[in-house]
Amino acid sequence: MRREPSIHTTRKNLIKAVDAALEVLEVELSCPTQMLVAQIMENAKKYSVNTRSLLVNTKAVAKKVEKLTVSDSGDARVFSKYLQMIRKQHFHRGINIIKEGSKDWALLKEVTKLALEFGQNFGLPREKAYTEYISIALTKMGKFSLARFNSIHPLICEVYEATAKLRAKGDSPLAEKVHHYYRQKIIDRTGSAISYKEIPEKYLYFVEVVEICEKLRVKPEVYIDAQFEGLDWAGGIPEPTSLVGVKAQERLQRHLYKHGIKAETQDAPKINWNKIKDAKNKNK
Repeated sequence: MRREPSIHTTRKNLIKAVDAALEVLEVELSCPTQMLVAQIMENAKKYSVNTRSLLVNTKAVAKKVEKLTVSDSGDARVFSKYLQMIRKQHFHRGINIIKEGSKDWALLKEVTKLALEFGQNFGLPREKAYTEYISIALTKMGKFSLARFNSIHPLICEVYEATAKLRAKGDSPLAEKVHHYYRQKIIDRTGSAISYKEIPEKYLYFVEVVEICEKLRVKPEVYIDAQFEGLDWAGGIPEPTSLVGVKAQERLQRHLYKHGIKAETQDAPKINWNKIKDAKNKNK
């Protein structure tokens, strides 16, 4: 049995991997890392591994692999019902339940396997996993296509993970202010800006910016200014994904140095001089 080399990761993790590789190779890009990653992911769609299966040499092993790469028919039948129900909730028209033996049945079983994998990764029971998986997928599809589930699977996982993190962190008024300040800078330059409030996988970065600023004791406005100033040379606008990470820290450092702004990473230790004086007197 031979395994064909492949990679399965999220956009955020790929950006981190590319940043790390550039640092090791000491290569300087002429564009932001997120732009390079976005282009790589766009070009890679035509080469996506649809089944993520193993290359096998015998029929016996092939049967075992087939059992691993497709879901149980019972799971698929339940998934089909949930798919029909949730599509109706989204006001889709001309919906037919996918039944065993139909032309889309094999593809449905592959999608069901992805949904079950999603549920296992996030500790969700089957019905909850199906509901979340399908609901997120439909918000990311312009036009419904069963075949698209495979290509957007990493994004579905990223959205759910971001939503769970935002829910755990609770509402952050400061993150809203950072988001507003970021958008206003873009509006001042272009006249309009996207709101990321309803895009959890993007809005999460503004929450992380708040946490970074609290740790570094830097004003969020200064941090955001640094990100814009760092891309002025290329006429670029920092994407939410580029607001955190090594490159973002470097842009902040250059901005602080250029404008003479001092950031304290921690409180200076308080020295009790009276205690030291008393100790010296006892030693005399």
